[in-house]
Amino acid sequence: MVPRHDHDGRPSVIFSYDDPVLPLDGSHIRILQLFRSGGDTAELQYASPLRCSLIETPIASPRPFKALSYTWGIGDRTHWIDVAGAALAITASLDTALRHIRSEEQDVMIWIDQICINQTDAIEKTTQVQIMEKIYSKADQVIVWLGPSADGSARDLDIESYYNKEKLSLLQSMLQDLKPSDEVGRNFKALVDRASLAFQPLLQAMIAWNKRSWFQRVWTIQEVGLCREAVFRCGSKIITVELVALACHAFDSSIARLSHNLPEPETLQILAAAQQRNSAHILGSRRRRQRFNQGLEEGETLLALLKKFFTERTSLVTYIPDRIYGLLGLAVDAGRLGIVPDYTDDDPCPSFTAAARAIIESGEVELLSYSQFPKERALERLPSWVPDWRPMLQKPFNHIHDRVDDHQFTSGGETTVTLVPTESISILGIRGYIVDTIEQVTSKWNGGDFQDRLSNFRDAQQLYELAMTKEDPIYDDPQRRAEALWRVPIGDLYDAGDIFSCRAPSAAKFHYDRCIALLEIAVTDDFGADAEEQMANYAKMRHFQKPYSTYQSAVSGLLGMRPFVTRSGFLGMCAGGTTEGDIVVVFCGSRIPHILRPLQGGERFSFVGEAYCDGIMDGEIVQRRPETTFLIVVSLDFDFGSLYKLLLPGDGRPHGFIVPVTVSRLPWTGDFVVNHERRFVQVKDAPSDADPSTWCNRAFQAVVDAIVADADTFKSVHGRHSEPFRVMGADYPVSIERFPAPLFGIGSRGAHMTGYVRTVEGLKIWVPRRSRHLFTYPGMLDTTVAGGVKAADEPWDCIVAEAGEEASLPIDYVQEHAQAVGAVTYVHKNDVKGAVFPTVLYVYDLEMPETMVPKPMDDEVEQFLLMSVEEVTEAMLRKEFKANCVPVMLDFYVRHGILTAANSTEYLDILTRLRRPLPIATSPRAGN
Repeated sequence: MVPRHDHDGRPSVIFSYDDPVLPLDGSHIRILQLFRSGGDTAELQYASPLRCSLIETPIASPRPFKALSYTWGIGDRTHWIDVAGAALAITASLDTALRHIRSEEQDVMIWIDQICINQTDAIEKTTQVQIMEKIYSKADQVIVWLGPSADGSARDLDIESYYNKEKLSLLQSMLQDLKPSDEVGRNFKALVDRASLAFQPLLQAMIAWNKRSWFQRVWTIQEVGLCREAVFRCGSKIITVELVALACHAFDSSIARLSHNLPEPETLQILAAAQQRNSAHILGSRRRRQRFNQGLEEGETLLALLKKFFTERTSLVTYIPDRIYGLLGLAVDAGRLGIVPDYTDDDPCPSFTAAARAIIESGEVELLSYSQFPKERALERLPSWVPDWRPMLQKPFNHIHDRVDDHQFTSGGETTVTLVPTESISILGIRGYIVDTIEQVTSKWNGGDFQDRLSNFRDAQQLYELAMTKEDPIYDDPQRRAEALWRVPIGDLYDAGDIFSCRAPSAAKFHYDRCIALLEIAVTDDFGADAEEQMANYAKMRHFQKPYSTYQSAVSGLLGMRPFVTRSGFLGMCAGGTTEGDIVVVFCGSRIPHILRPLQGGERFSFVGEAYCDGIMDGEIVQRRPETTFLIVVSLDFDFGSLYKLLLPGDGRPHGFIVPVTVSRLPWTGDFVVNHERRFVQVKDAPSDADPSTWCNRAFQAVVDAIVADADTFKSVHGRHSEPFRVMGADYPVSIERFPAPLFGIGSRGAHMTGYVRTVEGLKIWVPRRSRHLFTYPGMLDTTVAGGVKAADEPWDCIVAEAGEEASLPIDYVQEHAQAVGAVTYVHKNDVKGAVFPTVLYVYDLEMPETMVPKPMDDEVEQFLLMSVEEVTEAMLRKEFKANCVPVMLDFYVRHGILTAANSTEYLDILTRLRRPLPIATSPRAGN
């Protein structure tokens, strides 16, 4: 039976997951019974409607079924499948897959996540994802759907006759260039030979095959890795996973042969692209998991899998936490780590934080090297020590193959990773040792031309000469101290094969000297003054080329880092974001040092990155320094993880952050849920007949009324009602009065306009002094025109109104000449008031003629002062300005060329701090 459709084409009966409802204990799954196709011809069979039913079965002993591994695609659910007479929307990619997979002879029993899991039920989805390992392990077969045939894939997958146990050894011999004796073997050997005879078209097809979206998707890794049997299907062609693995070996063999023949540059590019594929890693993880199940090897930890698929590789997900959840099934330490998928929280940061903490607690502190900056925008609020596992992370400088146990460095000696309890999961409390404070850093090493490379070496040599002036006995052997000159640029590591590294041998000094010599010749004008000198220099360069290349190859592992020297004279290479004043530390159990940035007070730190520090890479610092505790937090100077999120009904995004003591004091009503375990306060869902906007506003107002009535407890509200402020990012209009808004930690919107005049003496700025009877900041200096943006207004409305009311400026002139120039964002936490202030200030400029003089109109401004830039700067340094006016003024300085990199060493720090990422939702969700 095919569902009936209304006149607009939408089915009249929509499928509901009410029957059967899966138990929430994860004991059962749904299986799709895909009915056989209809029609007399292949075309009619393909086009006939998709029909199925859903059957519930226990996961412990399920009825026989297959599972589908595929990609959802990027489109909406525009197609339909008939589920027992009702219509269920599916994606176009799944529609295509099902039409190829269904049989004309019998029904197919198959598990498909898009249909067998209620994707709109976060609780069911969470429960089912937690048993994903069991689902794919229990499946009789996993069908990997790569999509319709294209790019030569059908031709190169037409080798299904190869798969049987007897042929596997034969195929292995083919790869060793032995002579196959049967026709099938000769056909497969021809597949290898084609890469040599007509390599470009074949390799292009291989590249296109590996670019199929299935190979880029995280979930596919465990889907094919956990099952007993898997087949790849591309259009109508089918091949077993074992043969795909052998085909990969065949192509690798051909690529190696072609590379040795020194092909043309165009071919070299194709060969390089052909080797950049996820398929080899995916199949390698499957093999390792199968061998783990057989007790033949240890398998891969979660950290090993994360490193494999996110370091210099692209692995994609739709839901960001699936970067972690999608690999849990394959991780042999998943049970020990205790990471449980949770799809009920729209904020991905807790998932990443919990996973990072669990991995470090397990002893793998090297995870910290993968916390790299800048973080992905959706994860900007992550604690500084937590990796975002975005695609194409950089390899750590000491990266080696994940199966090598003989690591080159042991900075932490024989110590083990030791964590200490903290008040929040976002704060990493870890024991370790302070090495020293960084005194000077030079520019990043980014490769570049000969001149750039020589400049990098000269910068490092200057730091070396500075270190030599230090008298601290940081080395036991003076000769070893001198070796830092050539060991530091390569991180004391040298190539020892395809995947191995060793400590730099003494020959590296010879290579270093030749490298410098070649670079000095290369930057010489015309290679010399005359023909004789030029010929001699050419000869030297040819002679120096091999040691130069060897040393530069080692240097390439540290690109993006920068040389440093500490106050005591330690030399090393540090993460690119390191600045003077940061500290070098060694954590207990760590192989390498890391860089931390002390925050206000010096008791807490922000994580910066990894480091090589010459002279302490073998545990020396453990005997020289006392062990201490480091509290590593977010990059801001307070921790959002210790606060309570303010949530709206059905919206897991935080709209505010509330201080714990404030949560305990606020007079919550029955319209709110206060969850102390997960640290959130949420407005309860509105009744079905209630308007959600009205419901939320009424709930907040009841609490606000009680706050205003209790003036003794909440002194910052002054016992007064105030104008409403909009809750930014809400899907519908929600507001809270201005005075109590910071208690709820919601974002505030302000508008500031700087009025300035160009005079013969230079640029001058109109600065108002606030009235001394105001509740807030009495008598302090302010921005020319400023005000809070009311709930019903936009920033421009505020500026126009305040320009007239506060400064008596002609409205027509303001409307015509005021320029919107951006915004300043920041977050402030006031522990005395128990309030959090996420703030966005919309910034405007107004150039005014000398004849236009602002005058106080209301009682909020005492007087206007026309001040020079020097006078304004001095007033800011004396802290005469209201606090939030300072970033607005600094932004004005930057935009008008008053503050530049040439006249301020803090220029970049100021730029980055003027626009801090806000921890709250700032815009409604799509569709609202």
